Amino acid sequence: MVSEVRGQSSIYRSGEIVRISESDSIHTQLFATGEIVEMFGWLGNDFISASESLIIEGDIMDDAVVLGEEINMRGTIHDLFAGAGESITIDGIIHGDVFVAGATIRITENALIKGNANLAGQRILFEGGMVEGNLKAAGDQLELNGSVQKKVELYSYKINFGPDYKAILGTDIYSNRPVYHENLGNLPENLYINVKSPNILQILIFKTGLYLSLLITGFVLIRIFRKTSKDLYKFSIEQFWKNSGVGLLTFLIYPLVLVVLALLILTIPISFLLFLLYGFLLLIGYLLVALVLGVSSLRFLKKESNEISYYWGLFIGMILVAIIVNLPFLGWLFHTIFIFFGLGSLLLYIWNMRTLPQVQTVTNN
Repeated sequence: MVSEVRGQSSIYRSGEIVRISESDSIHTQLFATGEIVEMFGWLGNDFISASESLIIEGDIMDDAVVLGEEINMRGTIHDLFAGAGESITIDGIIHGDVFVAGATIRITENALIKGNANLAGQRILFEGGMVEGNLKAAGDQLELNGSVQKKVELYSYKINFGPDYKAILGTDIYSNRPVYHENLGNLPENLYINVKSPNILQILIFKTGLYLSLLITGFVLIRIFRKTSKDLYKFSIEQFWKNSGVGLLTFLIYPLVLVVLALLILTIPISFLLFLLYGFLLLIGYLLVALVLGVSSLRFLKKESNEISYYWGLFIGMILVAIIVNLPFLGWLFHTIFIFFGLGSLLLYIWNMRTLPQVQTVTNN
C-alpha cells in the first residue's frame, strides 16, 4: 500500500513497499519511507529515504541522504551520497562526495566515486572500483583492493591490502595500537604508518574538565531546587532495584522510539526534541548518582546532614564516580549500573509527583 502527498516542491511517499518504477520521472524532492523502498526511475532533485531495505538503481540528479538496515546503491547519483545502515553496498556511480557509516560497507569492482569517500564501519571492504578523490576509512577491519587517484588515510590496526590496491598519492595509517607489516598483505608504495599511544595528560585534562563542568551544573541545580534535591535523594535510596530496572527498560526502549519517529519523516522534529530531553535526563541522572554516593558516604561517616552537606555530598560523590567508572575491568559495569539507576530514579520520581493527589487549600472566612 503506497500513499502519496504533494506539498510545495516535495513529494512524500510511504507504505510497506515504495517503488519508483523505471518509467517514472520526478522533478521535485522525494521523501520515501517504508519497509522496502526501491528507486528505479529518474529523480531531478534530492532523494531522502528511511527504510529497512533500500535499492537504488535509477538516476538521482542531486543529493541522496538515506537511512536503512540494508542499502544497495547500484544506480547513479550526481551529487553527494550520505547513508547510515547495518549493511551498505556501493555498486554504482557517484559524482560527488560519499559519507557512509555502517556495520559492513562494501565498495564493489563496479563502483566509481568521482569525489572523496569517507567511510566508517566495523568492516570495510574496498573490493575494487575507483575513488577519484581522497579516501578516508575508519573501522575495526579494513580490506582494500581498489584504486584511489589521490590520498588514502586509514584509521585502524587491522588492515589487509590486496594485489590490485593502488593509491597514487600514498597511504597513511593512523593507529593507537601496533601495526605489523607482515599482517598488511601486499604492501603498497608510499606507505606511512603512524602509531601513537593515547596522551594520558590530554585525557586527564579532558576528564577533569568534564567532571568539573558537571559539578558546577550540579551546584547550580541544588541551589535552584533545594527541596527537590532533598526529596529526590530520599526517594532514590528507598528502592534501588526498582529504579534501576525502570532505568534499564527506558534505556532500551527510548532509542527505539526515537528511531521510529525519525523513520516517519513528518515526526522528525518531535524525535529531535525527545533526543534532547533524553540527553538532559541522562545528565541529571548522572548527577543524582553522584549526589546519592556522596551524601550517603557523609552520613555513613556520621557527618551532619544539613543543607551544606548536599554540596559537599555532590563534590565527594563526583570524585567517587570518577574513580569507580575508571576502574580496570569493572569500571564499565559500574558505569552501566549508574546510568540505569540515575535514569530510573529520576523518571519514577517525576511519575510519582505527577500522580500525587492534588492538595486542596481551604480558606476560612
